[in-house]
Amino acid sequence: TKPLQHSVNELRRIGIQPDIIVARCREMITPEVLQKIALFGTTHKEAVFCSYDVPTIYKVPLILDEQGMGDYVCKRLNLTGTPDWNSWIDFVKSVESPEFTVKIALVGKYAGLADSYVSMNEALRHGGAACNARVFIDYIEAEDFEKDPERLGILKEYDGVFVPYGFGPRGTEGKIKAIRFARESDIPFLGICYGFQL
Repeated sequence: TKPLQHSVNELRRIGIQPDIIVARCREMITPEVLQKIALFGTTHKEAVFCSYDVPTIYKVPLILDEQGMGDYVCKRLNLTGTPDWNSWIDFVKSVESPEFTVKIALVGKYAGLADSYVSMNEALRHGGAACNARVFIDYIEAEDFEKDPERLGILKEYDGVFVPYGFGPRGTEGKIKAIRFARESDIPFLGICYGFQL
């Protein structure tokens, strides 16, 4: 509670009074601690919530709503209506325990830097969850196929080949080889941006 109290005091010092406090913790905070946070944060007990550790971030809106955050926000903003969480719950279930698994080979020129493809990774994982599947992505350097075309055979181990964006000529021939191998081997292929043009 001390760091949280300090944070709220700093906000108030610059003229901001929080309407809601969401405390992060490994596990659900006890009602006594929530009461203490409300007292030291000079806010209502109904406006203090706990965002505790869950297997997937997509579960957080559900646990906050279970604690009454949605009702509190609606009351505070004079909103009416009843939330329908059914499709969100289905999505969370498919993220946590999907029925299928899919293994994708991402062939790119920045394969050593997985963060370079973070938006692509998330798009593939979200698309997989929408299809009740967990997507596993392996990063393969396109240049490896240029140096050793025999390595293309490893693509047969995958359910699909994905060639994302990439600028400049480095790795281009390796990407083209991977695309050709996927198409000639009836392996599903997706190309985005430069990967699509190739």
